[in-house]
Amino acid sequence: MNKILILLFLVCMFVTCGEVKKEEIKPDEVVEKVIFNGTFLEVLNKATELVKAEKADAIFAEADATMKDSSMTVNDILGWKFIYWIDIQNSMIIEYKDSTFSNITAMPYPILEDYIIREPIKMDIVEAVELMRKANYDGLIKFCTLKKPLFPGSKEPYYIFGSEKYGHIFVGTISKTVTIDKFPEEKGKKKK
Repeated sequence: MNKILILLFLVCMFVTCGEVKKEEIKPDEVVEKVIFNGTFLEVLNKATELVKAEKADAIFAEADATMKDSSMTVNDILGWKFIYWIDIQNSMIIEYKDSTFSNITAMPYPILEDYIIREPIKMDIVEAVELMRKANYDGLIKFCTLKKPLFPGSKEPYYIFGSEKYGHIFVGTISKTVTIDKFPEEKGKKKK
């Protein structure tokens, strides 16, 4: 009888320990992908919302486009990488492609090339491209970035377009000025 009780006790302990271990082992976490469609500004605001949900004091610093090789319009943008300032030693990145946001990635280095952008961006990239084209800067776009360059006197964020024909084309998001080659504060060159 004692042997049966001891055996039952051991079976109960084994089952109980097995249940505890079963609870401790968690299946691989399933990361829910955030699917979102909208204008560039709506995508930027959603990216900021997702990053701030993880790190409330994150501040937007830069957006870099992934472009097709021969780009003429905003329809040639394949995706975006959004960069956020956390502190003097850290930053965060979230990417957007095919209407889906990536996981947020913490980066153990600071943002060194940009001022952080505290003001809300009110100019969408579509308007920036229209202003650039109205200023007679035609031709292919090699790259596009939205940032407030770390440069003395930099007063606003710019959409910066790379062009083989003209160099760097700056479109001010507040002033709506269009200049090329140099930072607008240096009185950029005009098209000849």
